[in-house]
Amino acid sequence: MSPTEKLDVNGNIRLTGDLVYSDGTRISSGLYLFKCKINDVSDVATTNTWVTPSTPFNNNNLVYSVGGTWTTGTLGVAAPIDGYYEVTLNIFFDAISGDRASMIVALQINGTRTEVDYISNNYIRFASGDRGGRSCNGVIITYLNAGDYVRPTYKETGDSSVVAILTVGSTCTLKRIG
Repeated sequence: MSPTEKLDVNGNIRLTGDLVYSDGTRISSGLYLFKCKINDVSDVATTNTWVTPSTPFNNNNLVYSVGGTWTTGTLGVAAPIDGYYEVTLNIFFDAISGDRASMIVALQINGTRTEVDYISNNYIRFASGDRGGRSCNGVIITYLNAGDYVRPTYKETGDSSVVAILTVGSTCTLKRIG
């Protein structure tokens, strides 16, 4: 490929290989991006116990899949290649009964919960009687090997008797960042 093919007149750069920095850091070319809705779960409120739904995603709830082959199964979604991934979770809780549905969300990699990062919400009680936070939203960055499966797991730290997860409004996105 000639230099004029690599940098066009608009300033766009076309890569056919890896991006290599002077310190030896290497980022392989290509975008790897996966987003799907999280399956409905009727109840994840088991106080101070981690609850992991058996099938967090399915291909019917796929929003988009770019680059490589993304596989979903009972352990979650598998990374197509080695690298650092940004995992964004947006979880919408509903059917909360009892008070203080204070939820924590963590990642499991290949069925083992990571103890590095948690995503949590704040307990807020409104005068109207709403019973706690309705969502957990956050980003966790982690290294995954090709074929590693990722899925969310949930822990309720308040005293709510029922906390459901709704597919509408609940998503998981994986984006390879390096």
